[in-house]
Amino acid sequence: MHIIIIGAGKIGSSLGQWFISLGHEIAVVEQDPIKCSILDDKLGSVTVQGDGTSKEILLSAGTNRGDIFIATTNSDDVNLVACQMAKYHFGISKTVSIVNDHDLTEFFESLGIDIPIDSTEVLLNRIQQGLISEGTVHLMSVSDFHNRILVSIKIPAESHMQPTILKDISIPNETLICLIITTNGNAAIPKNDSMINPGDEIIAVTTPESEGRLRELLIKGPDQ
Repeated sequence: MHIIIIGAGKIGSSLGQWFISLGHEIAVVEQDPIKCSILDDKLGSVTVQGDGTSKEILLSAGTNRGDIFIATTNSDDVNLVACQMAKYHFGISKTVSIVNDHDLTEFFESLGIDIPIDSTEVLLNRIQQGLISEGTVHLMSVSDFHNRILVSIKIPAESHMQPTILKDISIPNETLICLIITTNGNAAIPKNDSMINPGDEIIAVTTPESEGRLRELLIKGPDQ
């Protein structure tokens, strides 16, 4: 899967490192050449120097073949324009944006940003950390207004769950399955007929109240 990240600050760099560790391809667009150099030294040649709202720069970053687009700069104007270009010009189906001004969160959502993330709720030290319960990692909070969280649920390979089609699982309300990462490291944006198997990792947006039920359904199976 190819993921484009706008901004090589703390959030963008941390997410880039995490996605690479999962075996994904990334491109990080950043105007500051020093930040580009630092990130390239750390992660390899992953940066494209330039303006994240430029069609040419976004094309250089492979946005035309991207799967997920994430804007992480400290400018809401840049984040919004970049995400809208990714979605409506390049056809990316999943756009994620940091929203620096809490009052603009609903505005971002109304303009088609799939996952607006209130910057005051971002918990970077929880990325790949913060094991809350068996099989579940909290990645970050998503929009305080909607009281949602981004979680990673690893289905144990020895799970009693049988291979199941996603549409046959009664996913809790206010829950969105974002990614299915298979045991061989492949990742796909899920569809109704996507198959979920023991050993898969599921990335989902849900509520704290629905998290336990979601984990139960995925780990124990839909008949539980």
